[in-house]
Amino acid sequence: MFYVIVDSYLIISLVLLGVSLKYYRQTILSGIAASNGALALLIRLGILLVNVADRFPTSHFWLIVLFALAVMAIVGAIYGTIILLIYNGIVLIKREGFGIGNLLALFFGLFLLFEPWLFSFVWDSNNAELAFRVFLFALTYWALFILLMYLFTSLLNLVHFRKHTFKYIVVLGAWVNGDQVTPLLKARIDRGIALYKEQTNAKLIMTGGRGSDEQVAEGVAMAKYAISQGVPEDDVIIEDQARNTDENLRFSVELMDEDHGEFAVVTNSYHVYRALVLARKQGLKCLGYGAKSKLYFTINAFLREYIAYLTISWKMQLCGVAGCLFIAIAYYFGEQMNKL
Repeated sequence: MFYVIVDSYLIISLVLLGVSLKYYRQTILSGIAASNGALALLIRLGILLVNVADRFPTSHFWLIVLFALAVMAIVGAIYGTIILLIYNGIVLIKREGFGIGNLLALFFGLFLLFEPWLFSFVWDSNNAELAFRVFLFALTYWALFILLMYLFTSLLNLVHFRKHTFKYIVVLGAWVNGDQVTPLLKARIDRGIALYKEQTNAKLIMTGGRGSDEQVAEGVAMAKYAISQGVPEDDVIIEDQARNTDENLRFSVELMDEDHGEFAVVTNSYHVYRALVLARKQGLKCLGYGAKSKLYFTINAFLREYIAYLTISWKMQLCGVAGCLFIAIAYYFGEQMNKL
């Protein structure tokens, strides 16, 4: 019976993963399905190894060694991530300057490092503040869970298992230095050009308005660079009014034919998933393609994107907060009942 349950769990998890990738790729459900499927596979693999060990008693030693290595790998991954975040935060501050936006990686790394001690007092308290402390504890792990699922979903939306055909490729703008594209924006355009060259009859839409600290609109500077790289001027469409990602998408679609179909969105890898979430909210069908950026910048920028995602998905986050509050209240009344 146990094996039937495990195998059923594995099959259901893989089916849900397939459905989510086909119909809900741009939602966090795909990340939850992927992580659940990976967990199901690991459980089934663990059972298989135990069965092998039972048939060959001499393999018990190697099973223990394998388990110890797995534990060491998990612990190493956790502390490796903490070290990377702290190191990345320091490097970012040195290269980009000291600012609130540049402190996210450093702050998050330090939080993960000291988190076990920060919340150890929760279980040592037995007063009226206990419910509030349990609420904070649950809320923190809800936020970490969403962060992990956001990461999985972002990675899934950067992977494409087959070649797609597009009529339009939208390259999202970013700050320009004078009338010149920055290295970050150049990477986006280069990725868009590479995708354009894989198509037979596509148009590049360069989207981005002019900020108060910019000499020209981002779309204009981007188009100038794309043409200098050999893209025919007739294949470049300029959108020069958008002020944010949401407008980038909305205004770009207005420049497309009515039968444009599914289109491509190109931006930096850390920004792809949030752009797709905004596109889905507008009812747009598109796929995301990510351009590379420097690692020290990517990690901190990804955390900024995650925070922005929390505001976009405020209804889901509100449900999470309500769940954490329910846990805290239930725990508090449970303690009260134990005292009777």
